[in-house]
Amino acid sequence: MKAATALNLNPLLKIAVMLMIGILIGRSLSASVGIIPWIFLTIATLLSALFICNKSLKNLSLLASILALGGFLATTKEKSLKTPLPKGETYYEAIILSEPVEHGKVIMMDLGVLVPDGIMKIKASLLRDTLTNRYCTLHVGDGIEAFSEITAPYGLPNSRFNYGEWLRMHNFAGQTFIYYNEWCKAELDLTNLSYLDRTIIALRRYRQKLIQRYERMGLSDQELAIVTAMTLGDKHLIDKETKENFSISGASHVLALSGLHLSIVYGILAYLLSLIAGIPFLGWLRRSGISELLVLGAVWSYVFLVGFSPSVVRSAIMLTIYSAISMLDRNKFSLNTLALSAIVMLVVNPFILYDVGFQLSFAAVTSILLFTPIFFSMFSRIWLQRHLFFRSIYGMLVISLSAQLGTAPLIAYYFGRFSCYSLFTNIIVVPCAALILYSSLVLLFSEPFSTLQSYVAEFLTAISRTMNNVTAFVSHLPGASIEHINISVVQTSLLYVLLLFTYLIISFFTRRIDFR
Repeated sequence: MKAATALNLNPLLKIAVMLMIGILIGRSLSASVGIIPWIFLTIATLLSALFICNKSLKNLSLLASILALGGFLATTKEKSLKTPLPKGETYYEAIILSEPVEHGKVIMMDLGVLVPDGIMKIKASLLRDTLTNRYCTLHVGDGIEAFSEITAPYGLPNSRFNYGEWLRMHNFAGQTFIYYNEWCKAELDLTNLSYLDRTIIALRRYRQKLIQRYERMGLSDQELAIVTAMTLGDKHLIDKETKENFSISGASHVLALSGLHLSIVYGILAYLLSLIAGIPFLGWLRRSGISELLVLGAVWSYVFLVGFSPSVVRSAIMLTIYSAISMLDRNKFSLNTLALSAIVMLVVNPFILYDVGFQLSFAAVTSILLFTPIFFSMFSRIWLQRHLFFRSIYGMLVISLSAQLGTAPLIAYYFGRFSCYSLFTNIIVVPCAALILYSSLVLLFSEPFSTLQSYVAEFLTAISRTMNNVTAFVSHLPGASIEHINISVVQTSLLYVLLLFTYLIISFFTRRIDFR
């Protein structure tokens, strides 16, 4: 009874779940069921809900309409992904959308091929010319003219991860291989691109300039790679060994921009604006709510700058909701807030449901919202308030453990790995991540003061090196991870069902089922 009441307090959670189910069904039936049947089913279920008097049947009809809407969104998206590609080798003009990265004898990059209605995204491999090294002049935002064959996205053989599907879900229309003598740089006319596309390209150029500023300020090697990944969302400088160390030690989430990073950015901006609003003649900024709008504008600008990874977008939406209801005496972070974030993202791009980052992000936050209150209930609130240091360490452990509970089945399914010492690693890595974010902001604004800048750069390098050394040490400990885990989709789903039942049983005995 208590559980049912709790679920009724979260109508958006049920809507999000039905929308996800509808997307799954819609995509699986997209080859045989078109858009019209889903539209008809959505309208029919909505009309039936209007005329049905029984409350339970009315709710079922409304949920069925949400499911049908999910099917419509998935089918529409599937149709839009079927981009016609030119046959055989063809000449085209393209803008470079990501900083080129060397991989053996080729460089990899994202290209936006100019087409009449905008750009067509493709993944490109360009054969390096080691005699002239022309490829070294290519950077994000540059234009090129090329001659190659563009093929439909395809996956890697004997791999659980379907690379071709991943490309399609991220709006890549194809892949291509460009020979060293079949391309040249070119000045392209981008006036036909939308304002949004031109803004994104300009921001990616600016992000690359910020990375170059980091280099000029004394950062280098993997310390530079870690800082750029954590502050600018660019991980192309991180080498394979560092990625593996972070993955085995259970700290790879720190390298991916997420709620941790965006919350710190939000906190810094809110604090700075509160100082400005504290000036007598500028107090109207806070009273009128303009200060919150300025903070949110800066947060979303940061989201545009670092790219639209699911975890960053989810965090930005949740922070937007947090700000919108901050003047109401309500619980600002709840399952309803999380569900609304998911609904917005799924409506914009229904196939983001298949993105591993989306799944991990929402699994982690859902688990934190559910299990953190249970862990904290083991100690009295008064006792925790009296022992602030213990509370800080315990809070960090609780959040890390809760997130690991929520993401462990997915990580085991996708990556075949379970990190055994992630709790220990996060005690050190998470505070280091906060210090890196704060220090990076100081570093960027201290450029006019060379002495201060050099000290901050040294401190930032030391923190990054510490983080790198800790993850390397943990990853080489005996039993650092359990490898080659092979579980199916059904087994992964059953693990989540078991986790949910565990939560319900513990909550029943501790009387903590309250999602508000």
